[in-house]
Amino acid sequence: MSAWWVGSFLTLAHIWVVDVYAHTFHRAIRSTPYEKWQDGCRKHMLRLPGSEEGVVMLLAKTKSCTIQHDGVHAFGNVYTSPDLAPLLPRRKGRGRPGFFKFDPADLIVLRVVDEERGVTVKVYVKDQEYARGLSEGQHRRVRAAHFEETGKCNASSRDLHATRVKMLEREFDAAARRRKSSAG
Repeated sequence: MSAWWVGSFLTLAHIWVVDVYAHTFHRAIRSTPYEKWQDGCRKHMLRLPGSEEGVVMLLAKTKSCTIQHDGVHAFGNVYTSPDLAPLLPRRKGRGRPGFFKFDPADLIVLRVVDEERGVTVKVYVKDQEYARGLSEGQHRRVRAAHFEETGKCNASSRDLHATRVKMLEREFDAAARRRKSSAG
C-alpha cells in the first residue's frame, strides 16, 4: 500500500509542478517559470555536433599523455596508428607531451588531439584481446586485482589479460554456485 501511495504522490507532485507551478507568475523572475524556460531556449539554442564522432568527442574524458616513439602509453597498454606518425618524437627516449580523449566505456580506441594541425588521430590498442569490451572501471579493478595478487604496480597487457581471465572465471564459478544453491 505504501509503495502505491508514494508512486501516486510522485505523480501528483509532477502534475502540480508541470501544470500549476510552472504556469504561475513569480515576481522575482517577472514571469512564469515556463515562460522563462522558453525564453532561455530561444536565446541559447542547443547546437548538436554534426556527426557521431563529434558526440563522442564532446562526451569523452580527457587525459594527458606522453607520446613515445612507439605510440601512446595509456592504461597499461600501447596505442598506435600510422596516422600518429606526424606526432611521434624523432628520437627514442624523448617523449612529446599531448593529450587524448577516450570513451570510459571502451578502452580499445583513443583519440589523440593534435592541436597544431587541428585534428584528432584515432589510435588503437596493440593488445586488442585484453582491451576488447573493457571499460575504464573494469580496467581499474583488473589492475587492483593484479596488484593484490603480485604486489606489482606495473604490469604488461599480457599479465593484465591473465588477471582479467582469472577474475571472469571466479565470477562465473560464483554465479554457477549461486544457481546451484538456489535450485537445490
